[in-house]
Amino acid sequence: MIKRLIRQRWFWGAVTLGAVVTLLTVFLRLKKLPEAVTREWYTGTMRQLVLTLQNKTNARIALCSIPPLGEDLDSLPNQRVRQFNQDVKALADELDVAYLSVYEIMQQYLRAHQQEPGQAFDESSAETMMMRAFRDHNIRGHSWEDISAHHGLLLQTDTIHFNSHGANIIADLIEGWLHTPVA
Repeated sequence: MIKRLIRQRWFWGAVTLGAVVTLLTVFLRLKKLPEAVTREWYTGTMRQLVLTLQNKTNARIALCSIPPLGEDLDSLPNQRVRQFNQDVKALADELDVAYLSVYEIMQQYLRAHQQEPGQAFDESSAETMMMRAFRDHNIRGHSWEDISAHHGLLLQTDTIHFNSHGANIIADLIEGWLHTPVA
C-alpha cells in the first residue's frame, strides 16, 4: 500500500498517517488497555486523541470506521463492530473531522460477492489462522489472494488482516480523502 501511495505522490500523506498510527499505538500503551474495551472507553480515547491532534498540529484528520472482523457480517463480532462504528461516526461529526466508511464499503462488497455467509472471526482460532497465513506467504510463497481463497475469504487472509483487495479498498478511501481539497 505504501508503494502505491508513493507512486501516486501521496507519500507525505502516508507518512503523516503512519505518524498518527504510531502516536495512537504509543497513546494506547501509555493509557493501558482495559480488560474489556467498552464503547465508552474507546470513544473517550479516540476523542482525546483527536482533540490532542487538533490542538497541537494543523494536520487534516479523518477517522476510519473499524473494518469487519471476519467476513460473516451477521456474526456477533461484526454486530459489535457496527455499534462501535456508530460511535466513530458520531465522534467524527461532533469533532468536525472526516469519516471514512471502511466497514460500509467492505460490507457492500461482501454482500454483493458472497455466495453464502462468510467465515466468522473466532478468537480461539484466529492466532493459528494468522500464523498459518504468515507461513504460507513468507515461507511457501503463496499470494495473499491464494491464502484468502484457501480460507474461503474475499477481503481478508485470516479473518483479521487484509489481502491486496481489502487493503486497496482502504487505500482508495484514504487516497480519495487526501485528494479532496481542504475547505
